[in-house]
Amino acid sequence: MESDFQKFLKIAHDFLGNDNSWHDYYHAERVFHLAMKIQEKEGWNPYVIGVSAILHDLMRPWQTLTGKSHFWE
Repeated sequence: MESDFQKFLKIAHDFLGNDNSWHDYYHAERVFHLAMKIQEKEGWNPYVIGVSAILHDLMRPWQTLTGKSHFWE
């Protein structure tokens, strides 16, 4: 299953790298694995859950650089 998400894992790795806010690539990877375990039990769409889990903090580095929230203001 993880091979289906390699493109998105690479995007997360490129954007998040080793961000020092605990929201680095490895955080995204952990969230992905946990979300997929929950998805198996709940029967949700694995593609939507997997991509959402991987990319959920993609704007954290931008937030760190700019001081602006990665949510709306």
